[in-house]
Amino acid sequence: MKLHIPLTAAAALLLPLSTHAAVLLSIPDTIAGMRTEIRVEGLAPSARATVMVEPPFGAQVAVPITANQSGVGTATLSGEETEIAGTYAAELTEAQTSATTTFRVLPEALDPTASSLQAERATVEPDGEDAVTVSVILRDRLGNALSGRPVELIPSRTADTATPLNSETDGDGQQDFLVSTWQEGTIALRAMDLLSGTLLPSELQLNASTGRGGYYDTYTTMPMPTRTAVATPYAPTTVSRTQGTTLYRGSRMVGSVLPGNFYGQAVNYDVTDSFVIEVKEQLLVNEDATLRITAIDQYGKRVESYAGTVLLSSTDPMAILPLSGEIQFYPQNLGEKVLTLGLRFRTPGQHILYVEDGTDPNINAQVMIEVVGDGTTTTHTISVTSLEEKSTVGSPELIVEGEGPPFINLVVTGGKEDEYGDTNQEGEFAIPVELDSERTEHTLRVRGAENPLFDSGDIHITLDTQDPEVGMITFDPLNPQEEDTVHVTVETEPQLASVTLTIENEELILTEGTPGTYALDMAAPAAGTHQPIIRATDAAGNTTEVRNNIVVTKRSLPKVENVTAESRASAVSLRWDPVTSERVDAYRIYVGETSENYLYTLDTDRATAIATVAGLESGKIYTFAVTALQGDRESGEKSDPVQASALGLALTITEQDGALLIEWGVLASGTPLSSYLLEYGVESDLYTEKRTLSGDLQAYTLRDLINGITYSLRLTPVATTGNVLTDQAAKGSGTPQGAGGFHPSSSTPAPSSIGTPASAFPPIGGNLHGGAPGLSQEGIPLSVWWTALGAAALFLFARWHRRRTMKLTLQFLEEMQSRYRA
Repeated sequence: MKLHIPLTAAAALLLPLSTHAAVLLSIPDTIAGMRTEIRVEGLAPSARATVMVEPPFGAQVAVPITANQSGVGTATLSGEETEIAGTYAAELTEAQTSATTTFRVLPEALDPTASSLQAERATVEPDGEDAVTVSVILRDRLGNALSGRPVELIPSRTADTATPLNSETDGDGQQDFLVSTWQEGTIALRAMDLLSGTLLPSELQLNASTGRGGYYDTYTTMPMPTRTAVATPYAPTTVSRTQGTTLYRGSRMVGSVLPGNFYGQAVNYDVTDSFVIEVKEQLLVNEDATLRITAIDQYGKRVESYAGTVLLSSTDPMAILPLSGEIQFYPQNLGEKVLTLGLRFRTPGQHILYVEDGTDPNINAQVMIEVVGDGTTTTHTISVTSLEEKSTVGSPELIVEGEGPPFINLVVTGGKEDEYGDTNQEGEFAIPVELDSERTEHTLRVRGAENPLFDSGDIHITLDTQDPEVGMITFDPLNPQEEDTVHVTVETEPQLASVTLTIENEELILTEGTPGTYALDMAAPAAGTHQPIIRATDAAGNTTEVRNNIVVTKRSLPKVENVTAESRASAVSLRWDPVTSERVDAYRIYVGETSENYLYTLDTDRATAIATVAGLESGKIYTFAVTALQGDRESGEKSDPVQASALGLALTITEQDGALLIEWGVLASGTPLSSYLLEYGVESDLYTEKRTLSGDLQAYTLRDLINGITYSLRLTPVATTGNVLTDQAAKGSGTPQGAGGFHPSSSTPAPSSIGTPASAFPPIGGNLHGGAPGLSQEGIPLSVWWTALGAAALFLFARWHRRRTMKLTLQFLEEMQSRYRA
């Protein structure tokens, strides 16, 4: 909450207009122990003024302010000056102007160790009617009361009852309960803050027995911290932090008047007798140490009501003492004051730290501290965790994070402007800082805004906003198989913070070999096309991402070995050694004219080691290779190629005018032949003409053909044994080329003796067989001609009848087929 209350003196109304400007004084609300800013507007340029801040109780604080050229002045009210929660009043006084305002300081979070339980008396009658008032007081670490928080008082037994008198803590942080019981014995009480769910560590015990409250006699045993405090000046002492046991006897006053109420198990309110000093027994020269001072009574118990000034001194003339050696105790401190990192010794050796009450020097204490070192050691009380010395950052906007004393105000220097922040309860801080982007080298430093003893030292950093450049990316091999080792090389800038490759959601790190070259050996992923991401990051965090492609194939099967080929009729039989190192589903046979040009492939239906390739052109040489198959996997390399030709003849037909020149080779099987049977016709696979050729021929010209008509031919070898080798027959076709249709070829001239009368022939010699019939001079008899004509007529009728029957049958079948389809 901010309250702006401009005030102007009445007499100023008589002044010129230039002096009537209103002065605004504003101070924002804050939290106890945190700094806040005082802002004054409307002052004369470069004017100086003083703001008097009055806390809820205690001495006023004078804060000087100097205005800038715009008439605005600012100042900081330190966290040590805002430790008391409540409403503060502030007033600015100047020669001719004045202004006042108020602001609130809110308490911090609950501190269980600073909170307490107290009772009006230690005993209660176990009759269910007698009740003891128990108060729970909630405080923060500075002793400020926490109001408006509901508390639950928890008895240890079911026979005990704790009835709240109010629903939450009041302005003093106190909530009261009435505790009664029906059962004798000890009642143990614990308190819980319901807003935070925090259980207070202290436990209050009441005695339920027959008797009266108020004055009572009892014998109580309780653990109390044992510390040593010496009243004699400059006597060497140490501070003991062990837990001991002290016995207390006698009558005690436990009435309801604060602060002498019954605390914990048993509290005896007494006057301050001495102090306890808690500090490290050995320090380094220039080391900042935390100091705790506690006021105790003659029994060693803390006097929570102590409020006074403690004077601090040491035998080190160069020592830096907290708060200039004057420590003010307030009631909310509950007799204990912690001075965080406020003590520093500068001279090595043994030194005495001495404290005494400002009004009664007999209330004092001292400790002996050993200071070691050569005086050159400087301890940094603030640690920056987000930046390292001589590190590089990639953005001018960064957050300085670190650790230091809790609840102190900090300033970060070295950026574009000084930035302010503070630490939290755990001592952590995070302060945004903007660097000058036109500069490369920067020096940052974190200090206490009010106490220069809090210091991180210089942190030198470099600003680099340029992304690294990525050059060539190579994969070797380029198209690997699954699980192959792939060597990845990336060329980019040297000495990068990291170069990574991400593939299949897995990030791999490349290492730098030669400057600027980063390499990695990785296992190829599953088969498919992948797009790995190359990410290069420099020391400043600047990152460049590049995507690339790599195609991974299935893991190939082994090579098929020892393939052999054997010629068969119109086929070739292949054999090979089966692959046994991996499971094989089938084999693939590659068929072609050369090993560089396989025309087609054939797959076996199972994992066999023998296969026959049929339907090959007889006499033609083929090349074969074999691979193994397993699903979609195949041998990565074909077998060594083998060559073979199918048994039979290979016809070469040359088209001529009215003729076809037929050429063929020798049978591969080497079978001796007696002749060839040449068949041909004008329809495919319908041969109407036949000729018998000599078995020694390898070429023949078929003449007297019609140009433009395609003839189908079949040449079948006949063995000397008389077997017709139909499985080695060769087929072909050709179309005679030439002008016109039919051109008979020139024939051999007839002998001149043809047509000469029989008498002109010389008589037949006696070399004829004696039983040879004589020849008729009239030629073929007429009866023979009639018989031949009759046979021809019968043949033609049978052929006509057969064709007619086939035609009728075909029509019947087509009719039946059309009916079934319908």
